[in-house]
Amino acid sequence: MEVTLWSAKEMGESSSDALEEQRQVSEEKRESAENARLSQEKQRESSEHLRLSQEEQRELAEEIRNSAEEIRQIAEEIRQFKEELRQAKEEARQAKEELRQAREELQKAREKAWQSTEFA
Repeated sequence: MEVTLWSAKEMGESSSDALEEQRQVSEEKRESAENARLSQEKQRESSEHLRLSQEEQRELAEEIRNSAEEIRQIAEEIRQFKEELRQAKEEARQAKEELRQAREELQKAREKAWQSTEFA
């Protein structure tokens, strides 16, 4: 039977190698955990960005709806203004016609008065 005797130096080296390997494994686990944490943080930030983007889109859609309603109201006011303007023009045309007729009647009355004084 062969007995292998490990020297203290060899045992120390293998123990040192095992400790180094264990340290590397622990370091890799820490790095992996940190990477996972960073990945989750990025995912949370991405989700927050998406949520804000969706909220901004909803707000923009609401602003568009409000603008469309304002435009509709302005268009209605313009339509009403045009109708009022048309009516005012018609009233002015009628007043002008009445004035023309009144002048014509006044002219006839003047001529009649002139003729009556001329023959008198």
